[in-house]
Amino acid sequence: MKAYVFSDSHGNIVKIAQILKNDPPDIALHLGDLASDAERLGVMFPSLPFKYVLGNSDRWAARAPKKLVFDFEGFQIFMTHGHEYLVKNTLTMLVAAAKKTGADCAFFGHTHAPEQGVIDGVRCLNPGSCALPRAGAPTYGVLTAPAGRLEFKIVEIR
Repeated sequence: MKAYVFSDSHGNIVKIAQILKNDPPDIALHLGDLASDAERLGVMFPSLPFKYVLGNSDRWAARAPKKLVFDFEGFQIFMTHGHEYLVKNTLTMLVAAAKKTGADCAFFGHTHAPEQGVIDGVRCLNPGSCALPRAGAPTYGVLTAPAGRLEFKIVEIR
């Protein structure tokens, strides 16, 4: 199974749509800002499952939750935008929230910068921004679980 992980698209979905059309994943995840982008992409790709959460710029998108936990190939994934956990300063609150749900991984955005690492046994993954990166090229994440191992890579959008 393959998942694409997007965050912080801020209304710019043209390149995301091209990625989804040219190499469709099994599922797409959007970590907020803007959740309405995920809704629009869901209409464009009705057979593609989407999971998404609200970000700090999603004041009017009430249909999405602020956080979500789901199973991906036997791994529990905690999804959130990250602003409510102060991820620009520390990942301590994010990791505590993920551990409280029993999650193996915490996916977050908000910083507009890709990041990954393991903190207190929780794998923390940020795909960066697919539209407004803080530095460098726009990015997204590719999540797979070959042979029962979780793999996550950051991909630059050209």
